[in-house]
Amino acid sequence: MSSAARGGDKNGYFETVRGEKVERREVKWSTVYVNYNPNDIPSEWRMWLRKLRENPPTDAEMAQSQAKAEIMKQKVAAIDEEERLRRLRMESMGMHAHQASPQPDLSRFLQNVDSESAAGPSGAASKPQQSAGDFKPEAWSPKA
Repeated sequence: MSSAARGGDKNGYFETVRGEKVERREVKWSTVYVNYNPNDIPSEWRMWLRKLRENPPTDAEMAQSQAKAEIMKQKVAAIDEEERLRRLRMESMGMHAHQASPQPDLSRFLQNVDSESAAGPSGAASKPQQSAGDFKPEAWSPKA
């Protein structure tokens, strides 16, 4: 039985091998952990620990992953700033942020649906719907 240590970040990653078979992969934490949080381990190392990948991640992979994470943080910060400015504009126009939300107004939608179903589309008497079997492409023309 042998044990090999690996790791590129502050924690140590070990695997215990007996013969040809890897028996166990584990983390030696750099600090004392009372509550385990899987987000404290980089995803590449989590995949290796769970045997979802054969080989441990290289330093180049870890650097690339860190660069991607930094780019994502910058994009999120930019979107947060855009949203903050949008809300500030809405408040300066006298609208509350919830009035200017991108979510549809469900109550107004339901009122429109109820009024259309009672009076038909555009308040006119509704025509019976054509079934798919009655449709003739040559008879159809776009309305002006």
